[in-house]
Amino acid sequence: MKTLPEREFVSLRSILKNYLDHLIENSDSLIAKFFGMFKLEWEDPDTQTITCKSRGRITGPKNRTAYVVVMDNLFKSFEVGIRFDLKGSDIGRTRLKRG
Repeated sequence: MKTLPEREFVSLRSILKNYLDHLIENSDSLIAKFFGMFKLEWEDPDTQTITCKSRGRITGPKNRTAYVVVMDNLFKSFEVGIRFDLKGSDIGRTRLKRG
């Protein structure tokens, strides 16, 4: 599962028909296979109203939205020596050490 910006979500949705046609015609393709795409919306429990002397009442955002795709794992059926994640966050990641 991966979150993505709204513009990428909209872009993927716009090519969905051609993407599916490609996968049907090329079932052994190594292109990433998407199982689902979802727009998640929820009310933010941390929303609060603040009273400021100079600006009056300020209300924070009440709703949050996230765009998510669910993808197949490309590496599930064979062993890979070294994996590189070319996207996403670097939090909690490590680097290979020179031998």
